[in-house]
Formats: sequence, structure tokens, C-alpha cells
Amino acid sequence: MRWKLIAWIFVSFVLVGLANAESGELGEAVWLATLGEYEPAIALFEASLSEKPDDPVCNYFAGVSHFFLGDLEQAELFLERAVENRANFPEAYYWLAQVLSREGEQEQAGEVTRAGLQAFPENEKLLKLASKLRALKAGETTTVDDPDTP
Repeated sequence: MRWKLIAWIFVSFVLVGLANAESGELGEAVWLATLGEYEPAIALFEASLSEKPDDPVCNYFAGVSHFFLGDLEQAELFLERAVENRANFPEAYYWLAQVLSREGEQEQAGEVTRAGLQAFPENEKLLKLASKLRALKAGETTTVDDPDTP
């Protein structure tokens, strides 16, 4: 579990650096989210989005934070914006598919996963999720993994 947190922090800061290296507010928001402080993180993400509403990285982190608070409707909105604005990282597709799956939208989750795999054909998380979604569609008794870290 500790290695996942370390990996998550590393990926988070790389993504933030890709999006906006000079934004201290965004960096602070990501740090809060990695600590599980989702509500204050969301407030900072939304402040950043008021200036750059189409920022795929900020929308991604806001969506994942809403997911961990259990607000799937808001998570879906932010993650859709991340994907629609050409997120150049597979996690946006993965998390949007996770949200859709939990909302019972298995067909849409499959479509998002396939789109993610077109852009990132070797991504292990997307490949595993696609397999699970196919099994669910075939009526097999399986569940989509319960992610523990963004």
C-alpha cells in the first residue's frame, strides 16, 4: 500500500508539472488529495478551473477527488471534461470508466475504456478493466476492482 501512495504522489506531481509548472495552488491541491484531504483539494481545483476550465489535469484530479468522496455525479462531470479535452494520460480514461461502471453504465464504461486503449494500448490498468467489463457483459460473476488510490 505504501508503494502505491509513493507512486501516486510521483505520478501526481509529474502530471501537475505537465499541466502548469508555476501553479503553486494546483500543486497544493494535488498534495491535499494525495493525503486524502479531498474537500479542501476540490476547492483549490475548482479555483484553478475558474481560470482554466478546460485543463485536463485539473479536471482529472477534481474528478478523482469527488470519486473518493462518493460523489459519482460530480466525478463523472470532471472526468468527462478531462477526457474531452484530450487528456494525454491513461488515468483519466480509467477513472471515468470506473465511475461509469459504478453508476451501472457498463456499456459507456466499455466505450471509454476502448477509447483509452486506442490512445494507450499497453496500459495495464485499462487492459485489466477492459477484461473485467467484458466478463461483466458476458454475465460472469466478477466485479470491477475497487481502486484504493488515484
